[in-house]
Amino acid sequence: MRWHDQRKLDESNAACRKAIEIDPNSKDAAAAYFRLGKVLEDQNRPDETIACFRKAAELNPNYSLAHSCLAWLQTNCRDAKVRDVSGGLEAARKAVEVAPQSSIAWQVLGWARYRAGDWRGSIEALEKSCALQHDPTGGCAFQWFFLAMAHWQLGEKDTAREWYDKAVKWADASEKEKGNTDLFRFRTEAEELMKIAGTQPATKEAN
Repeated sequence: MRWHDQRKLDESNAACRKAIEIDPNSKDAAAAYFRLGKVLEDQNRPDETIACFRKAAELNPNYSLAHSCLAWLQTNCRDAKVRDVSGGLEAARKAVEVAPQSSIAWQVLGWARYRAGDWRGSIEALEKSCALQHDPTGGCAFQWFFLAMAHWQLGEKDTAREWYDKAVKWADASEKEKGNTDLFRFRTEAEELMKIAGTQPATKEAN
């Protein structure tokens, strides 16, 4: 969406709401609800964001990305008060069900399973996500920090450290993700779990 891409969030918000008003119960409305959810997410309004992603998935049950984004927020939102791990796990499973070849869907399922305490299931989903990702590196730090933590939870500390080191190397080299608040959070979480002295570069604050 042009305004969203230009960071004109208020204008994008209004345009999405207008599209929903025109035809509130169609698949087109599902896409508008999803776009509105992304705008609200950027405006740091997580409760409303979740409601929009949920509505998008309700209007179009085959909308894998809507299920995935819903699962992401319910399991990893910076605002812990809006998290719902069981609901997020259900949404993540639905995303994989409707898009079994989606790397994103499997990645979100891996995150959700980790939050639910299913360490082995998390590893299986994240490895599947990495295998589906069309990237010579075989994934990225967003998957690898969670692989490190899941292996650590299982007592597989050497493997965990290998994944952590790989994730750190990628994160430090990625110009695109420099300052990514969520990646910083995951790195910090891994370091605290694995009792590694934090070496992260400074990151920007969340909006």
